[in-house]
Amino acid sequence: MPASGSESTMANNLLLEMGMPRSICQLVHDLIDAGSDSCSSSAPASVDEALWDLTQMKTNPQSFLFDCMCPKKALDTTRLFGNADEHLFGRDGETSALMVAKNKILAHVHMEKSNSDSFSSQGDIFLCESAFLHGYPGSGKSALLHSLITVCNDEQWFVLGCKFDKKAAPHMILSKAFDDFFGKYGRSNEGIHYDEFNGICRHIFSTVDSDGFDQLCDILPNFARIFPLLANGSKPQDQGARISSMDKVGSAQKRLQNLFHIILKSLCSAGRPVLFTLDDLQWSESSVMDFLAEYVVSRQDASEVPRGACRQGILIAGTYRSNAVNKSDDFIESIGFLKDPERDNVTMLAVGELAQVDINLLISTRLCLPLRYTRELAGLVAIKTRGNPFFVIQFLRCIVQNKMVWFSAKSHRWIWDNDTVDMQMISDGVAELLTTTFSQLPFTLMQTMKIVSCLGSQVEESTIDALNARNEVLSFDMHEELPSAVKEGIMEKAGPVYQFTHDIIQQTVYDLIPATNRILLHKTLGKALLKSASNNPTTHLLATFDDSLKASSLLVKLLASNSKFEEARSNCLSILSSLGEVFPSEVSLPLVLNELSVIETSLRSITFDQMRQLPPMTDRKKLNAMQFLNMLCMYSVISKPMLLPLLSCRMVKLMMEYGMCNDGIVGLVTAGYSLFLFTEDIPLASTIGRVSELLVDASPERHVLRSRVCNELYTTLKMIEQPWHAVVALYPGLYKSAMLSGDVENAMICRWSYISAGYWVAAMDLDGCFKHLLMCIKEVAKYKQNAMLYNTMALFHSCSCLSGRSDHDIELKSLDELNDIGEKTNSAFLVWQTFMIRMSTHFWMREYMAVAEISEKHSEKHPSSQQKRILHVLRCFYEGLAYCSLARDTKEVKWRILSRNALINISQFEITMSKYNFENKSKLLQAEFHYLDGDLESAESAYKASIKSACTHNFIHEEALAYELYGFFCVENNMIGKGSEQFHIAVDKYKTWGAMKKAENLQHFIEDELDYSKWISDRKQAEEGHALTVLLPQPAGAETESADDGVMDDAPKVSQGGAKGSVTAASSCSSTAPPMAPSPPACTPEEGTAKPSAAGNKRRGNKGDSRMNRAVTLKMDNNDVSLVEALQNGGFNFRGLNEAGRPHHKVFDQDDVSLVQRKNQLLRRIRLEKKKKKDEEGCD
Repeated sequence: MPASGSESTMANNLLLEMGMPRSICQLVHDLIDAGSDSCSSSAPASVDEALWDLTQMKTNPQSFLFDCMCPKKALDTTRLFGNADEHLFGRDGETSALMVAKNKILAHVHMEKSNSDSFSSQGDIFLCESAFLHGYPGSGKSALLHSLITVCNDEQWFVLGCKFDKKAAPHMILSKAFDDFFGKYGRSNEGIHYDEFNGICRHIFSTVDSDGFDQLCDILPNFARIFPLLANGSKPQDQGARISSMDKVGSAQKRLQNLFHIILKSLCSAGRPVLFTLDDLQWSESSVMDFLAEYVVSRQDASEVPRGACRQGILIAGTYRSNAVNKSDDFIESIGFLKDPERDNVTMLAVGELAQVDINLLISTRLCLPLRYTRELAGLVAIKTRGNPFFVIQFLRCIVQNKMVWFSAKSHRWIWDNDTVDMQMISDGVAELLTTTFSQLPFTLMQTMKIVSCLGSQVEESTIDALNARNEVLSFDMHEELPSAVKEGIMEKAGPVYQFTHDIIQQTVYDLIPATNRILLHKTLGKALLKSASNNPTTHLLATFDDSLKASSLLVKLLASNSKFEEARSNCLSILSSLGEVFPSEVSLPLVLNELSVIETSLRSITFDQMRQLPPMTDRKKLNAMQFLNMLCMYSVISKPMLLPLLSCRMVKLMMEYGMCNDGIVGLVTAGYSLFLFTEDIPLASTIGRVSELLVDASPERHVLRSRVCNELYTTLKMIEQPWHAVVALYPGLYKSAMLSGDVENAMICRWSYISAGYWVAAMDLDGCFKHLLMCIKEVAKYKQNAMLYNTMALFHSCSCLSGRSDHDIELKSLDELNDIGEKTNSAFLVWQTFMIRMSTHFWMREYMAVAEISEKHSEKHPSSQQKRILHVLRCFYEGLAYCSLARDTKEVKWRILSRNALINISQFEITMSKYNFENKSKLLQAEFHYLDGDLESAESAYKASIKSACTHNFIHEEALAYELYGFFCVENNMIGKGSEQFHIAVDKYKTWGAMKKAENLQHFIEDELDYSKWISDRKQAEEGHALTVLLPQPAGAETESADDGVMDDAPKVSQGGAKGSVTAASSCSSTAPPMAPSPPACTPEEGTAKPSAAGNKRRGNKGDSRMNRAVTLKMDNNDVSLVEALQNGGFNFRGLNEAGRPHHKVFDQDDVSLVQRKNQLLRRIRLEKKKKKDEEGCD
């Protein structure tokens, strides 16, 4: 009578109560269950399986018998993340063949001889066996070689090993093998009798001449240590006349080979078997195998047999990659020379993939579970890894790390869900391994794969039926080829859907289609599908996204990836129109604001619970429309942001009316993003962002969604209120989510966003940013994502400029070229990026007039792009500081108005968004504006507050900037020592950020233009007790600032009873404390000149430049003279000044200094001269 499930459970519980180990209880349970009608997959299929369980419990009780309750201990037992398990699964045949070759050598060397002097030839005493393992990378060739080495070491063989690589010269690796031998045995005599090793050394010593001995000592340091007294070349000539004169005349390489032959002969003559291993021969040269082949042939052909010679044997074992070697390669031919014509002494072993049964044994052993429990998991792993041992281990590590396989303390075992594991993508390495076999696939299969690759990462059977119906695409039935693709591991099937196993495979197949034919093929597929739809209206293909719309969507993606955004957007709008979603051809700001008012009304009280209660969307037509709206949103962010409010509003309406879907979540995020861009309702935008993030996290497709909304949700809505550095830290996870889901397009966006955000907020130093950008450029180029490629190149220019690095081998487009591409392709995002990078670079280099010119031209040319972005905050910040400086230099009212507007905007951001992110920026702008108004006391306080805030919130680049501007404030108000200190701190901060070029420029200013003479003169007067005239009395009880501010307190003191801005002259000159290191130059007051530069020469354009001196005089004598005229009359000649439309930052003088820089220098000199004059008048 069959047992019932309850009986097996009762038996299990009874045994547990008796204290029996769970493994035994479970085995009894499964045996009883095997006899039930509802037998589970874990029940033993045979007695052998039950015996295997019992054997494991007996031989390995710690892992298979006793209970494990500690997850850490269970993880350690798997040995997935620690030292590798030495056991080789599924390699019994290869191991056996290696042992046969080894045993032949061992038996020969230790063979008993009836007459030791009866050898007729060298061939009677010398024996060579060779074994070469070949296979794909990761197949376990090296592991097999290491197992052979272990056995031979245990049996006291002489072992020499070479592991070749791409970087080291093969002859150096060969030399290292011999050197390592002498290093191992020469120091400890481990495993070898002293007499044997001494005999080897004597044989070598007596065989080589003095030159050869010296050469061996040079290339084998451990050999030289054995003969410390002779290593300097003092070996007597008469002891070494064994190498003929012809050998000496030979080439250096040939002579070296002869020396190595002598060493190898000495080792073989010691009475022990020798193992010589050659790992990764594909990286070696033919000379290595020629060296061994010549040695073997010379030993086999020798006719002279020394009296009393012992048997000699050498086993040569090597590995090489099958996919990296051709049969015609030289070292393959050299292997042929090792063959003995009289016997089979060369073994070639192909190391292939592991069988599923071997993978099951591996997993069972690692997880300490019976084979029947891991059988289904082993099947999945075999498919995902192609049986490659390396990738099997990597895949197991990955699913354990991703919590797809986890240890249950309750069940005392590892558990998993097969469906979840099946979702894990194969690794890049497996994908690349598969692509190497494409050339061996049948023609019809490859043609089918090319068609499918045009349709994306997956295709439904109905789409194949539609393409097969008319035979216009291919002349054969593609259905017949798809099962072969699954068998080859190129695709996998789930219900009616075929899917590529990895995006690399899909991309590789797609790249096999000539670039000129791709768009034509996409159109051909689209037409074929539409014709099929029109001929079968009952199953109209436009009703299903995965059929005809799949071809259209892939065409849109192809156009977008090639920066053809206008065409991509036009295609999307056309398809949406056919789906009943029509949009106006022209989009105006009033229309945008009207749509946003609708969003504001409908989402004002939005909550997570409210959105979760929406039913799922089931209308196929609306689902298709939502997917194209989603796609159109992604490309509109890049090319036409003003379309976003209309798209997101439509998506929210459809979601509210027809139900929830993943694309609806994207629409909700985009609605919040649109509110931030075009309205002042930032709190609502932030609320929508929080609700959207909860919906994303709750979705089963969260990996896809996270990467899709990277820009809108993470780069924008989360940054409204959260610390920027904390948000930047999320991007690597978003990139992994995208790659895990196979979404390469959004993965590249996530990667670029991580680097871009890290650059702008200094979440990574510029050196790290430089390296990340190089890798990103190569990756986006690999995946043909041109839009991201251009944006990455633009950011690379700024990073390279500030860091001063140019050590790269990539071909970059200039910023002008990138801007032209953006204009021609209507990529508003690229145009905005190139503008921000160009403007910010000029800002950091203090070229403020260029900042103003570039900003004005951009605003005039692109008025519709003035919507807010997070970078808009930085634009306001940079422009505001530039306008403040220009207002002080030129006294023009427009710069004051613009700087005040910037201050108002930044202050509003601080209030409505995040004090954490904007406080230091607001304080610094306040400081500059106070300085502009002459309120020096408030200015200094704001400078210090900005420094403190930037330091607290880890904005090191803006902390450096605050120190720099504070330094200029101090210097321009006659606090030279204090200003010097701030400048030096700023230089250090810029260097920490990685802005070496910026630090260098500031250092040049300190050395070339900072006037230390007045500071030194004032200090000298103070030391002599001569007080300067005090303009206003020092208020009684005035307290100095605390040193905790990190800024020296030689600031100007202001009278409380007088007007703000009146500075006591004594405050800057009576202090006896010197500035912080490095100290000002030790020049005398009589010198009265600026300190020379580090190179010992004055830079042109500084205070020692007569041209600049004349320009200063001309401008101060006649204010009606323009800056350019003053510079030209002073003696500067500017190339291209009169060219129409050429901006001043692209006009250079004879010293290759831009006109903008010269104007800035002139303005700064004029400002300093005026200050100096004013101070002198006050003292009088």
